[in-house]
Amino acid sequence: MAADDLNQAIQLIQAGQPAQAQPLLEAILQGNPKDLAAWSWYVKSCTSTEKRLEALEVCLKFNPGNPEVSAAIQKLQARLATAQPAQAPVSAFHETDSATPSALTPYAAAAVTAPLAAGATRPADEDTRQGGLDENPGRPFIWYDVWFKALTQANVATYDALLRDPLASPGRAYWWIFMGGLVTGLVSLVGLSMTGQLSQLSKVQGAGNFATLFAVFMVVSVPLGAGLSVLGLMFSAAIYNLLAQMFGGTGNFSRTVYLMGAYTAPFSITVGIISLIPLVNCLTIPLSFYSFLLIVVTIQASQRLNGGRATIVALLPSLLILLLACIGLVLAWPAIQAALSSLSHYQR
Repeated sequence: MAADDLNQAIQLIQAGQPAQAQPLLEAILQGNPKDLAAWSWYVKSCTSTEKRLEALEVCLKFNPGNPEVSAAIQKLQARLATAQPAQAPVSAFHETDSATPSALTPYAAAAVTAPLAAGATRPADEDTRQGGLDENPGRPFIWYDVWFKALTQANVATYDALLRDPLASPGRAYWWIFMGGLVTGLVSLVGLSMTGQLSQLSKVQGAGNFATLFAVFMVVSVPLGAGLSVLGLMFSAAIYNLLAQMFGGTGNFSRTVYLMGAYTAPFSITVGIISLIPLVNCLTIPLSFYSFLLIVVTIQASQRLNGGRATIVALLPSLLILLLACIGLVLAWPAIQAALSSLSHYQR
């Protein structure tokens, strides 16, 4: 029932009827104050900065010290301070204080800066930037929903919906990749049976210090590798974005890096776990082909390219690396022949 009411409220907001959606959202919040999606759409349904600020202040009263609420309030207060004075309307929350709203989550905090749905009245001081990474605002997704959809529903329609998420941002993708890198690194340590190997090494005479240093190195390498994964994502997204622009793409780096992070984080964790399981680890080969499909769909959705051009953009980096490797092999071939000849002569 709540899900039906939420869908109806979303449709009303997207149709430019936020006032009709508010009673539905208030009923959902009274029944389940922790409903993240309902909070997000209620804040978005407020038709002025003042109303959004009042709603956030009521939430902060019941949740003192909440960092997301405090940050959102500060942002709106700064906006109002630079705008023309306006008459502050009464918030609908004042009539339902007994509902005791729960903490306003990042979903609602992100939606504070999202615009009104098409057709709704927009105050003069409202930010005209659309929510999410797309021109058309959409519904928010919890992180595991994003991962599941990005990994298992590889089609342009699904990826377009992810880009319309009010929470979509490059920073969110970087965090996913960092956490995914940590999990993958820890899984790799387990696969190497580091505990048993270090225990045996420490028993060897004179190798105790080396075992300790090696253990510290391996522990430090996990977050370091996670950080390098973030840099790798940024570099890859920049390359794909540049190539897509050359082929007529109309997207940008933010859209590309967000979708890449959405599927790369769960994909790396999945492959890391599968690689540790005997017999099942052979699945990593077909999964590598599936990863190519994911990047093609990512380029299609983020850059608004057709399938053919997106495939070419996805292939170009690999083809360029292969070409450079062949050129390097040709240039180094005389030195390789000389080294092989010397080795053969020495063996005789």
